[in-house]
Amino acid sequence: MRCCPISNGNLIDISIEKPIAIISLNREQKLNALNTRLYLELYNILQQLEINKEICAIIITGKGRAFSAGADIYEFYSMTQQTFAEFLKIARMVYDFIENMNKLIISAVNGYCLGGGFELALAGDLIIATKDALFGFPEITLGLIPGSGGTQRLARIVGRNKAKELILEAKFITQKRRYH
Repeated sequence: MRCCPISNGNLIDISIEKPIAIISLNREQKLNALNTRLYLELYNILQQLEINKEICAIIITGKGRAFSAGADIYEFYSMTQQTFAEFLKIARMVYDFIENMNKLIISAVNGYCLGGGFELALAGDLIIATKDALFGFPEITLGLIPGSGGTQRLARIVGRNKAKELILEAKFITQKRRYH
C-alpha cells in the first residue's frame, strides 16, 4: 500500500505494508544529499511512525544510485557559522532520535553511503548493503570531521583505532574491504 499523507514534502517517499514502513530518500538527482529540509521532513515522519503502534520496523533507503552521498555541501555556501551549527544540531537530533526509537531500524544501503549518509545508516539497528555499496567519511578532505555523532557510532562498531583510520584517512569500506 503506497502512503504519503505522513510526508508533507517531496524529499521523502514512504510506503507502508503493516507492520513495516519503508522510507526512501528522494533527492535522486543530488544522490540523496541531506539538507535541512530533508532532515526536518525525516524527523517529522519518524516521530509519527514512532507513535504508530501498527508499525514494528522501519527501513530507510535511498532512491537511485545512492543511499545518501552525505550532507548537501552546496547548502553550506549560504550558511553562516550560526546556521551551520544549527544544521549540525538538526542532523544530530535526527540521528539520536533514530538510535533511540522503539522500532527496529534497518538501513538498506545501495551505492554511495558517505558522510552524513553514513551517519544516518549507523544510527539504525542494522545495515544491509548491496554489493556496490561504498561507505566512508570523506569530510576530512573538506577540512571537517563527521559532526553528528558518526565518530562515536563508528568507533563502537569497528573499534577506536580502525574508526580513526577510516575517518582521518578518508578511507572507504566496500564489499571487498570490510572491518569488524
